[in-house]
Amino acid sequence: MVSSPALLLAAAILSKIVAVLAVPWFLLRRPRETAAITIPLVVLAYLPFLGADVTATLVHFGSDFAFNASVYRLTNLLVPGHGAQVDLVLLMLWVGLVTVAQPRLP
Repeated sequence: MVSSPALLLAAAILSKIVAVLAVPWFLLRRPRETAAITIPLVVLAYLPFLGADVTATLVHFGSDFAFNASVYRLTNLLVPGHGAQVDLVLLMLWVGLVTVAQPRLP
């Protein structure tokens, strides 16, 4: 059995959608492997759900998502009713910053 980071990333994305935030990091470090293994596997797994209304699911996910309870409570206190959306934006910004700030590996 092939054990590659791209294969494990695909499995992580299929088990927990939050793992999709790691895709930019993988694309910067292993672009060929990620594009050749991870993306096709995830697309293939989601093919049966092609006719479903994905936008409604993503909106529901974004409105109910609380990654870190203390941050969620603080952002919900500062922006009542929109704490989860603010948390998602902060999480995406943090992942983007970490992805860009990481030194290139040989």
